[in-house]
Amino acid sequence: MSENMTPLKKPTWRDRLHDWKTAVQRHLVIGKHKLHKKRQASAKASVRWLRTRPFYHHVGHALYDLGFQAEYLVVRTGRGIRFAAFQLVRGCVYVAKKLKRIACRLGTMLWNEILCTPVVFVRGIWRIARNAVWVAKTYGVWRALKQAGANLRHGVELYGKLVPRTMAYVVPVVAAMLCWGFVEDQLAQSYVLAVQVKGQNVGFVASENVFESAKDSVNERINYAATNHTGWDITPTYTVAAIEDKSELLNETTMADAILRTSEDEIRTGTALYIDGELRRVTTDGETLKDHIQQMKAPFDTGEENVTVGFNHEVELEDGIYFNDSFSDVDEVMNYLSSDEVKQELYTLVPGDSISLIASKNGLTQAELYELNPGLKQDSKLFPGDQLIVQKQETVLEIRVNKEITYTEEIPFSTKTTTSENYDFGTVKTLVEGQPGEEKITALQTYDADGNILHTEILSTQILREPVTKEVVKGTRLKSGSIGKVGNGTLMWPVPSYRYCARWATGRHRGVDINGPVGTPIYSADSGVVVKAGMNRAGAGSNYGLSMIIDHGNGIKTVYAHCSALYVSAGQSVSQGQHIANIGMTGRTTGPHLHFEIRNSSGIVPPQSVFHGK
Repeated sequence: MSENMTPLKKPTWRDRLHDWKTAVQRHLVIGKHKLHKKRQASAKASVRWLRTRPFYHHVGHALYDLGFQAEYLVVRTGRGIRFAAFQLVRGCVYVAKKLKRIACRLGTMLWNEILCTPVVFVRGIWRIARNAVWVAKTYGVWRALKQAGANLRHGVELYGKLVPRTMAYVVPVVAAMLCWGFVEDQLAQSYVLAVQVKGQNVGFVASENVFESAKDSVNERINYAATNHTGWDITPTYTVAAIEDKSELLNETTMADAILRTSEDEIRTGTALYIDGELRRVTTDGETLKDHIQQMKAPFDTGEENVTVGFNHEVELEDGIYFNDSFSDVDEVMNYLSSDEVKQELYTLVPGDSISLIASKNGLTQAELYELNPGLKQDSKLFPGDQLIVQKQETVLEIRVNKEITYTEEIPFSTKTTTSENYDFGTVKTLVEGQPGEEKITALQTYDADGNILHTEILSTQILREPVTKEVVKGTRLKSGSIGKVGNGTLMWPVPSYRYCARWATGRHRGVDINGPVGTPIYSADSGVVVKAGMNRAGAGSNYGLSMIIDHGNGIKTVYAHCSALYVSAGQSVSQGQHIANIGMTGRTTGPHLHFEIRNSSGIVPPQSVFHGK
């Protein structure tokens, strides 16, 4: 190898990748070029083949004819439009010329036949006047007058023949204008219906429907309460009339007012007084009645926000249409409001009521009470809750003053009692002291005219402070020997706080005497029913004093004697450990104690055999 030759560099992987990429692109370009040439050759071969086919020439001729006919149609259409436009313009020009000639002829005829005469007349008068002025200045007034008269006579001779021809046109025009004015005046007249009722003219309406609607409106407003009338009707007559001002027409409202004015001999407007929904009186002077009712309340209206003034009944004034025989004078109505009336009410019987007592309570005799209640007799059986009709006299309207007040009230606390075996029986211990709560009360108080409170209605309550419940625990733990068994039952010592026994059951002494001061609580030895309770024989028997017997079932009974007080009665159920009495010294006894006996179906059970260790 020559020393001047440079050795070849070994290609890298990037060089090899670039060469491969370049080769792929070159093959793609060459393939695309060959495909394009192939498509061109195929297209040219297809065209050469089509040209050798007979239908190719037929299709070409058909397309040529179609294009030629389309172009020819467009050209013909354009020519037609241009010709039509030309003819239209030509026709318009011709019509315009014709109209111009007609207008000229009409103008000439109008000038010659109508306008020429007044123009010539005015022009001639002007010239005659101007000439007369000049002559008067030059030759005097007399000569000017003579000259003016001569000129006027000459003008009449010269142009007088134009006057009849002009009048031939003017007179018909003037007559037509007068005729049109007359027709227009007649058309301006409004033809309506004049309404007459009972021989009086009521007014004008556009149609009969207006009157009928007005009559229906009046009928709807008529109040038939407290009258013998069942209906009201009115029959009108109509005549055609012409009016110039349509404001004279009556609508439904104004026609109703006109009907009322015409029918004042039968009906009229007024104000009705309703009390508790019942029609009492009708008057024509409603405003005076309203003022009177307000004046009745005025002395009691203090102006305070929480005070309202009303009546003992609901009062309502209603304006309407009423029959004349329903009306009362306003003074009579005002006097009626302050008068007294007898009103029937229902009385509900309470325990202890009798016919004589009920009559006395309501200010009646027994005969009057029988008359008010048909079927009620002296021997009728009455029960609490039954109702009788009674009479009560009261003023028609009494003042009621309603005052809303707010005050606070104490809420009492409740006591929650529980039991616990951690404390001896009879022991009571307070765990939590009770505290009363407080509530805010809003009430409505109703007073009469004299200031007496009639009733109070609670409107709302608001608790300001919740009460604290008192929690108490009672001991249930009994000392040794305080529980005993009798058959299948369990008895407890009736005086748990005292154990000393002065005497047990021996011989004729049937029970045990438990010593204790007067007032010491006595508890039921077991649950049961009190069969006897009272003094001596009403209780356990003679010499037992105030005593009781409790039946515990299974043939077991207990006796409690010489008590100072009993807290249960015969027929009452009690539970074991319930406070039923207090120790005393009633009956045959030498000192305060409880005589306690236990009985069964066989006889007496000695207490010492039940309560061991006592």
